[in-house]
Amino acid sequence: MMHTAIALLLVVGPALAQETKDGDKPKVSLPAVQVPEHLWKDFAVGTSVTYKTNSAGTEMEMTTILLWKDDKGYVVRTDVVLSGTKVDGQPIEYVVGRVTSDGSGDPEAPKPRITEGDEETEVPAGRFRCHWTQVETEKPVPCMTKTWTAREIPGGMVKMESETSGMKTTMALLRVEKK
Repeated sequence: MMHTAIALLLVVGPALAQETKDGDKPKVSLPAVQVPEHLWKDFAVGTSVTYKTNSAGTEMEMTTILLWKDDKGYVVRTDVVLSGTKVDGQPIEYVVGRVTSDGSGDPEAPKPRITEGDEETEVPAGRFRCHWTQVETEKPVPCMTKTWTAREIPGGMVKMESETSGMKTTMALLRVEKK
């Protein structure tokens, strides 16, 4: 369980120390991620969402902050607090456009089973009317992920539950700070 937490901290990594003027796009060292829609368009820079995450018994808080946006995309940073230690994430840029790959890189990969619906769900931040999507795969390992999303939440996600090879991970919206 601690290996999962350590791996996550290594992936999130330390933030690049960068100063930017208000309105300037922060420098991003990672390639931009293409997304089908602008999930932060209705929120001001500085808005943040905080989630409580539990993975294999290890709890942490993750806070995603909107650093910059325009009509074509946005830059966010996700900071993590684990065992009382805060690790600042790196800025990541998201560009709105047509997503052309399922991300597997393998055209022969089995297609996942996808189901979806609408329901109310309750998390520490409140009760929300959500659209949920459940994705199940069998290869390379059995995996099920269910996410609940709501448009009034910056970034969209309200809750997530996942199970891969018997390891369960949950994430629930703890608070929203709109600017």
